[in-house]
Amino acid sequence: MKQQIMLEDLDRAVTILDRENTPKEYEEAMGILKTGKLDGLVKILDRENTADEYTKAIKALKQVVKELRLPIIVHPGGWGEDILTTENNARVHAERLKMLAAEDGKITEATDFEAILYISTASLVAPLDHDFYKIMMHLFSKCYPEHVGIFEGENTELDSYLNSRMHDFKQWLRRQQLKGGKA
Repeated sequence: MKQQIMLEDLDRAVTILDRENTPKEYEEAMGILKTGKLDGLVKILDRENTADEYTKAIKALKQVVKELRLPIIVHPGGWGEDILTTENNARVHAERLKMLAAEDGKITEATDFEAILYISTASLVAPLDHDFYKIMMHLFSKCYPEHVGIFEGENTELDSYLNSRMHDFKQWLRRQQLKGGKA
């Protein structure tokens, strides 16, 4: 619930800053951003800057709000909601924002952790085939390196074919997110 309130506040800040605003509205928007720990954007917006800098900051803020609002896609079949704990939701959002920063705002595939969540829920409905078993092991070893020992004797690296399948899957998952629907 707390996160939903923050998203609504961020939406309000974006709306205020993306149009002509009064000094009081501007201060309200800056307060929202400071509360949300978005100090980098606050520094840009709370000083004299060029129209281009201001536009870039607003665009970045809109992208952050968009990423936080996108659904987390899990396999249909009744098990998915159980895996969407507060901790998992927070990790998905954090990884999306890291990816957003690293990819300069051009995200084309779901995060590794989102892929794990989907494959995990799919495995509760039916056993994974060999390819997705290997992909799951690979993603797990990347997301949980401290637990990689459970695959003792197994190679968690992917060959080029499986790597391609993994990226195709993560791109498909991203398209489902952007559609706003379930898989």
